[in-house]
Amino acid sequence: TINPISGEYLKLDNAKAQFKCPDSNCQHAWTSMRARISFSITSPEIGFIVLKIFGQNCQHCGTYTNAL
Repeated sequence: TINPISGEYLKLDNAKAQFKCPDSNCQHAWTSMRARISFSITSPEIGFIVLKIFGQNCQHCGTYTNAL
């Protein structure tokens, strides 16, 4: 989608990512084929691209973790 005011382009997609629970009592590790990512691209004159990889909750203990 394109923001008509700023001209910024935002794309959401899925990607493969690895995760490891930060809880010292859990330490569960997993690979997700549905990690959510976003690409934010500013106007072409500036050409700045921001990639954000969203985290997931551990299925064993529920602790939120970021991708490795």
